Amino acid sequence: MKLLLVLNQLLYPADTGGKIRSSSMFERVAREHDVTVVGLARPTDTDEQVNQMGRVCRRLDLVPWREVTKRSPRFWLDLLRNQVQPYPYMVARYHHPALARRVAELVEQLRPDVVVCDFLQPSLNVLDLPFRPKVLFQHNVEAQIGQRHYEKAANPLARAFWGSQWRKLKAYEGSAMKRFDHVVTVSEADNALMASEYGVTHTTAVPLGVDTDAFVPATEPPIPGRLVFTGSMDWLPNEDGMAWFVGEVLPRIRASRPEVTLSIVGRNPTPKVRWSLAAWPTSSRMCARPRQ
Repeated sequence: MKLLLVLNQLLYPADTGGKIRSSSMFERVAREHDVTVVGLARPTDTDEQVNQMGRVCRRLDLVPWREVTKRSPRFWLDLLRNQVQPYPYMVARYHHPALARRVAELVEQLRPDVVVCDFLQPSLNVLDLPFRPKVLFQHNVEAQIGQRHYEKAANPLARAFWGSQWRKLKAYEGSAMKRFDHVVTVSEADNALMASEYGVTHTTAVPLGVDTDAFVPATEPPIPGRLVFTGSMDWLPNEDGMAWFVGEVLPRIRASRPEVTLSIVGRNPTPKVRWSLAAWPTSSRMCARPRQ
């Protein structure tokens, strides 16, 4: 079978949950099928990253693209402009006409059996593609994340922003999924939510798993009272979850188990995470992985 896989980023290094899931899945798909990847290439992408993509595809077609730096003047300007645009920012930022054209050209040249869009973010580049079947590889119910940010935001400006993004996400996500022939999700719970929120039932859950070749039980005994959280610490849900855990849950645990320690292991911890851990200097630590 021939697959055309559309990405908004290279899958290596596999240093986020999404990249770990996608790279693991498509490495296995590529063992038995002919996979071509078309996606966005950042100026910071290295030859090593490009070479590693050979694990998931036979052909790699990259379209140059420059990502706007977070919290830069251009970033804030783009957020402001997005308030009058119909699409949520996380989708609009990856809508690249050159990528959409290249996807259409590859469909014409390669005649794939299926086009797969990884994540909702680059989906605008394939929605109008006159090709069937198209599959959306969903990693989250994105509007649910937007809703939670809106409900938890304390700053009025942040609350207004997330309220707008939540509404746009819900409208776009439901509409986009209906324009794909099938949607792959991470759980039956996501399937149920998509059915209840959007009326989308053409879904299949492929649950998360563990690479048992890479991860095996430790031979040494566990350290009593040691808690470890792993995840990308520049992803807002992880940031919020750990700040809440350290502020609300850890004190209750330590009230009965003073010896308990917490290690947060992940890339690019935000100031909010660092400040949370600072409240427990003798019982917690951050093991940060730098951006690659």
